[in-house]
Amino acid sequence: MYLPYLEYQQGPKVLHQMLAEDSVLFVDFIKLCFKPTPRSDDAETAEAASATDVADGPESAPTPQNQRRAENAYRVLRGWDAVPGRREDGTLDEAALRAWVGRARALLKDAKRVEIGDEQIGRILAYAPPDAEGTSPPKVVRDLFEELQNDNLEGGFEAEMFNQGGITSRAPDTGGDPERTVAKDLRARAEPFNEQWPRAAAILRRLADTYDSLATLNDQRAERFRRGIFN
Repeated sequence: MYLPYLEYQQGPKVLHQMLAEDSVLFVDFIKLCFKPTPRSDDAETAEAASATDVADGPESAPTPQNQRRAENAYRVLRGWDAVPGRREDGTLDEAALRAWVGRARALLKDAKRVEIGDEQIGRILAYAPPDAEGTSPPKVVRDLFEELQNDNLEGGFEAEMFNQGGITSRAPDTGGDPERTVAKDLRARAEPFNEQWPRAAAILRRLADTYDSLATLNDQRAERFRRGIFN
């Protein structure tokens, strides 16, 4: 009921912190937002999930109240930026983060929401603070990428990293130089990770490729503007 008001007041900070501290609550929010997604090649799992949907009721027969709950839960998750394990001084507690991720992924497996849950975990990992020497993503996140080898988690991280770039404003004839600068920085950040953390390096290089594509697009828009072509 109060969520829209809280969003105008810098967001539901208490809920965000509770999500960062309690992986059970995180999975409860995932269950509110998303239906189970059993593997299509696992007939027994699919049959069990179907039976569970019927038994659970709210998931298979949405009501206006349940719809509002799902929408609000999704809005809380989308605005969530309090990474698990972050201390008050801004540093990251590796043990706390690992414990949260491990527990959350186990619960997501039980809830048959592993894929979408991993995406959401990857998204929140994008908010992990840099290491003491300023390296980002920090070592614990890079290690998790190598250990888990999980495309969904890495995809969520990559998408959120791109979203953090936000909307840029520029003169119509500027072109893609701002994006090329970002791409250059991302490739420089990837270079030290190539040997020990190749998956983190690959994420940064893919992001660099995305920014290069945006640079080309903005070059083309700027050229059309200079030529007086506005359609």
